[in-house]
Amino acid sequence: MMITSHGAAAILAKMTHAKVAEQDDSLTSKGLGRLFLFGILPDIPLALLVISGRFDPDIHYHHRWITHTPVFWLIISLLTMRFYSRDTGLELLAATWLHLGMDWYGGADGIAFLYPLTDRQYGAGLSGVNGPEGLQIYFSKPLFSILEIAIQGSALLAVIFKLFPKLIRKK
Repeated sequence: MMITSHGAAAILAKMTHAKVAEQDDSLTSKGLGRLFLFGILPDIPLALLVISGRFDPDIHYHHRWITHTPVFWLIISLLTMRFYSRDTGLELLAATWLHLGMDWYGGADGIAFLYPLTDRQYGAGLSGVNGPEGLQIYFSKPLFSILEIAIQGSALLAVIFKLFPKLIRKK
């Protein structure tokens, strides 16, 4: 999935949870922005490589990096809970694990869910999108394109309806 879809999915998950738990008033622009950031965190090292111009699709398979393992985010989240805030740590864990779950489904080569026991990667919708033609291959698959549009579009609409209700109310 694209980095922005991971952030959008984290926002949708938080908004759904808030609605079900009847905590809809807890949703703020700052909180939703934080969730978006948490959702994209596993891909930040890749983004930095791309921005710096050092990304090489022939050698950088980011799903093999430590930032794409559940144990890494469990440790970071537990440290966040211990030294900062329980709620923030839980949000961090949920958003990053959602990211990993999405990559498990739509990832090129899967995720190393059992790391550090093994670095074997597991995935469901393995798409073989690594390498120089990765994005072209990814977007040539209609299911992935539809999911990208649906997730990002739904999150955008949900945020607009939540944060800017006056824009959509009939006069």
